[in-house]
Amino acid sequence: MTALLCLVFLAAHYHGLPASWAIEPRQFAPHTLGTALLMHASTAHLASNVITLAAVGLSFEQAHGARWLLALFLVGGAIANGAEYLADPSVEGLIMGASGGVLAVVGGLCGRNATTTLAMVPIGLALLWPLLPWATPAPDVAHVAHISGFLFGVLCACVARGLDYLRNSPALVAH
Repeated sequence: MTALLCLVFLAAHYHGLPASWAIEPRQFAPHTLGTALLMHASTAHLASNVITLAAVGLSFEQAHGARWLLALFLVGGAIANGAEYLADPSVEGLIMGASGGVLAVVGGLCGRNATTTLAMVPIGLALLWPLLPWATPAPDVAHVAHISGFLFGVLCACVARGLDYLRNSPALVAH
């Protein structure tokens, strides 16, 4: 996944991938909820997402598998980009980046089990703190996408924990 993000970034900046892959608030197209995940505005933007995804994604993949990692990243990222658009559809500029998907994976890892939660909540908060509107008033930071991605990941993890509990509950297991 990190390699794909890097390849798309290089192709966009050196071979001119269309800006139509990003979310253009004035001309919204539903497919851009997914394609915008692959676009990044700068090298620093890309690097922060790739480094975080590599660090947290590896732990998530080892615990839950590559399919769940990919699903959480893609669905969480699309939902986060959609939330950013819905928060302010008149915003100037393009909405793009994988931060919502990355933070969905962080949230998924935080909420999946008690041991991981205790270890990851401070990391998740540290990642989110500079992205909150009162900490970073920069207009080009997608605050809503970051927060909604993280919360979506936590919600998915809590649902998965509940389903695991129901499946493994001694009272529900047939004897």
